[in-house]
Amino acid sequence: MLVFIWGTNTLNKYQHDFQYRHFLYLDNKEKNIMDNEYQVPEHRKSNFFSVLVGMLIGSLAGAVTMLLLAPQSGEDTRSQIQEKGIELRDRTTAMVEDAMAQMRQDRNLLTIGGKRKAKELLQQGQTLVVEQLDRVSDAAQAGKKAIQSSSGL
Repeated sequence: MLVFIWGTNTLNKYQHDFQYRHFLYLDNKEKNIMDNEYQVPEHRKSNFFSVLVGMLIGSLAGAVTMLLLAPQSGEDTRSQIQEKGIELRDRTTAMVEDAMAQMRQDRNLLTIGGKRKAKELLQQGQTLVVEQLDRVSDAAQAGKKAIQSSSGL
């Protein structure tokens, strides 16, 4: 087990760093000079290397732990992944086929319903045309009789 100890030297470095930055801030605030604000202390550069080494050691420890605590061999894991992939593919195919069948059925119902509605509308339109022709014919006959009766005077 790896244990990282936060020593007093590290704490003192950070306290010193904070005090140094605070001093710079106050000094710059008083003089309105901002050129020292972006200076990085030298010990900060070595911290990057320490963090990088710590990350490398941590990732190696994690990889070793993963290999030691794996519940089964890699070959078993690969075959299980392959089986699950095939099962997922089959379920997806079945779901797509069911969805396509449902869409075909819905399309057929809509087509049949649309054709039925179109026939109804055609019959209603023909009935309205016949009724309007009858009205026009009746109006024409009434107009013809009116003209004949007025010319007979």
